[in-house]
Amino acid sequence: MHEQLGNGAALFSCFLWSMSILMFQPLLRRHGAPGCNLYKSCVASLLFALTSAVLLAAGVATMPNARDAGMLLCSGLVGMAIGDFAFFESMVRIGARQTTLVQSTSPVFLLLFSIWNPDEQMGRVEIIGVVLVVLGVMEVTRRQRFREPTAGKAMIAGTLLALVSALAQAIGIILSKEALADSHPVLASNCRLLGAALGMYLGMLLLGRHRRAVAVFRDRAFLKDAFTPAFLGTYLGILTMMFAIGAGKTAVAGALLSLTPVFMVPVAAWREKTRIDWGILFGTCVAGTGAFMVCL
Repeated sequence: MHEQLGNGAALFSCFLWSMSILMFQPLLRRHGAPGCNLYKSCVASLLFALTSAVLLAAGVATMPNARDAGMLLCSGLVGMAIGDFAFFESMVRIGARQTTLVQSTSPVFLLLFSIWNPDEQMGRVEIIGVVLVVLGVMEVTRRQRFREPTAGKAMIAGTLLALVSALAQAIGIILSKEALADSHPVLASNCRLLGAALGMYLGMLLLGRHRRAVAVFRDRAFLKDAFTPAFLGTYLGILTMMFAIGAGKTAVAGALLSLTPVFMVPVAAWREKTRIDWGILFGTCVAGTGAFMVCL
């Protein structure tokens, strides 16, 4: 029962992320990814800190031990800060479609980890389900319409960066899973977001991009418009994601958490009145079948 609740939480995370992404799109065009990422990480960290303080005062939760806190900080640094940096740098070189196609292989890394780890053994149906989810997500992504830059010599670098993003995301989930055995999801999420926010800001400092990123905190219109998607996607989305990771098998959680492009299809059709391509519908059915198989 606990594992099924975790699967439901993973699917709900995807829904929240799809809503958040669509709400953030106009803000990303005006302010850029670094500022938006830093803002939503800081806002969610503050919300998690407040929630953690309430839970600690009520005696509902306890602070993670030093080992778990360190793993969660590293999880945020690797899975979110480094992973997101590699993802956006890859997008600059090879475009959104190719980047997302390569990055959607993240569950494959988790599947390999599960096969190697005796505590994460999976059945044949679950393995087939994970593969179907990956293939379905890739088909949905392949059918999406994006404005792609000319790749040229940047193809190799962009593809490698997308692979780094996929691997970093998988490592972040594995580290979170290890720490969640003895940590409350809210406090674990707080540690992970703190690691992500610190990693993002340090990266911007090193690359000289911090001035533009920090500038969004002085834009009142941005702060007002960005709060709701940050609350939905980064606060609630990360919280439900951490619950999903702690409740079930790592590869299953990773596969279900990769379904955001599939969830964006009906959400975009509803919010932006876009048509659904038959190829996208086929990919959605394949991914949905895989999700059903891993949830059995």
